[in-house]
Amino acid sequence: GELAGEARPGRRLLYHAAMGLLAGLSGFVEYQAGIFCAVFAACLLARSARRPLGAIVFLASAAAFVALLLWYNRRCFGGPFELSYHHLAPAMQDRHGFGIGGVSYPRITRLGAALFSLHRGLFVMSPLFAFVFPGVFFLWKAGNRTHAVAIGATFTGFVLYVSGAAVWHGAWAFGPRLLVPVLGIAAVPVACALQRFRGCPLANGLAAGCAAVAILGHQVTHLVFPELPPGCRNPLVALVVPALGQG
Repeated sequence: GELAGEARPGRRLLYHAAMGLLAGLSGFVEYQAGIFCAVFAACLLARSARRPLGAIVFLASAAAFVALLLWYNRRCFGGPFELSYHHLAPAMQDRHGFGIGGVSYPRITRLGAALFSLHRGLFVMSPLFAFVFPGVFFLWKAGNRTHAVAIGATFTGFVLYVSGAAVWHGAWAFGPRLLVPVLGIAAVPVACALQRFRGCPLANGLAAGCAAVAILGHQVTHLVFPELPPGCRNPLVALVVPALGQG
């Protein structure tokens, strides 16, 4: 978006077309990308109020993949809004046969577990990401308000999406698997916060401790068995330490 704003008119439209194609392709490949696309498209539309042609080109480029996806669903599953998740084996229907591929309204218990539980909590597995909140504030304060809104809304949207999913834990995995796509974007405000706190020894020590805990926890778990079962509520005590003790 920044490149498009600085380019000549003709090249600017090419940038918008490329962004639209990539946005449409990402949603075609993975439904979750719709959260990214919706947020960044809204920001683009807001910034293109005086020059709507770029936004029109963006939406038209993305619409090609949307139309292809709707055609694919109709061809394979009988209707444009019928998803593959609605036609899985009967044993999986209770988890994926409702809402949008098994995702409905957020639930507070799943929200808390996705962020703070010992077996799937983002802030437990990777506590450095707790800096995402002050980081968004510092981005806003520094004048990068579009970035702050886009990143904050995307991160919030993904967390709410996960808390509305029946398989919010990501099945057999380590950590909050369904939140993985948003971590690259969330790392931007985390880095901003760490840079802002650079002169504070306490904050630096806290950040270093968070990073060390995450690296150690992930590496030790992957040494023994990264595909943790969903029912393992405290994997470090119940599975990782006994596995290490048994060689």
